[in-house]
Amino acid sequence: MALSTDGTTACFLDKDLNVAIYRRPDTTPFRTITLPASPDTIAISPATLITASSRGSYSFFDLSAPTDTPPITTTNLATPCLDLTISRDGQWAASTQRQFRVSLWNARTGQRLLDLRPDNVVWHLAFSPDGSRLAAGTFSGGLDVYDTQTLTRLWTAEAHSRMVSSVSFTTAASEVISTSIDGAVKVWNASDGHPLATLRDPSESPGMAIRAAAYSEHDHTMHLMLNSDHLVTIPLLGTDSTILAHRAHMTTRIATLDARPPTPPTAIPATPNTSDSRRDQDKSARAQQPLTR
Repeated sequence: MALSTDGTTACFLDKDLNVAIYRRPDTTPFRTITLPASPDTIAISPATLITASSRGSYSFFDLSAPTDTPPITTTNLATPCLDLTISRDGQWAASTQRQFRVSLWNARTGQRLLDLRPDNVVWHLAFSPDGSRLAAGTFSGGLDVYDTQTLTRLWTAEAHSRMVSSVSFTTAASEVISTSIDGAVKVWNASDGHPLATLRDPSESPGMAIRAAAYSEHDHTMHLMLNSDHLVTIPLLGTDSTILAHRAHMTTRIATLDARPPTPPTAIPATPNTSDSRRDQDKSARAQQPLTR
């Protein structure tokens, strides 16, 4: 499944490699695309569907074209795709590969514009809401932010001690939020990389490692999938300007859901009633007493 950044378009891939594409809130797909091979990654915008295979083949589909229309273009980079994203306006796309490379694309034409060369393998990418910035979180815990207009790196930071598990921008694109399997949520000034806040559970438990995360623009909250298979939602206090007011620990939780499969109930043996047991013993003792006349 994939959902466009603006939330208007969704797609689902079935076992027969058919991608059904929907305009929310419609329940009937307006377009179906059959893929030649199973993709590793899918990204979608209202105008474009992009698929990436495990062999590094990228296909771009125009969603306004008839159902049987072949992809606009297919490009083979010969290396697996680790992450793929499209900007909100549908103009840009970005992908990351294992060979220390981030590729920028024209999402509408499928033209590869530039290959950026980060210092480490990039695992997660995110465009700012206006498409002017691209954030990249690395395997080593680094965070890079690029200007998509000048195609230059604005700043880099050693953000985390372990792999970055997600990156996202706040609504006004003034802050970048990074999460990591080191258990921390960090907030950065998007312009210069100045650290603004660190949110961390005080327990420091290994189960607090953050495997995945998503920022909600609707209510300014972070949804965190933890290593313990719990989904935690924490508030970021309303607006970008007040995000710094959050306390330094993730002690304020809106909700915690258990994503683990339910454990079958354990059968508990019945405990005999003490008074009944003693009564039965008395009856047995009396039955064994000899009869007297």
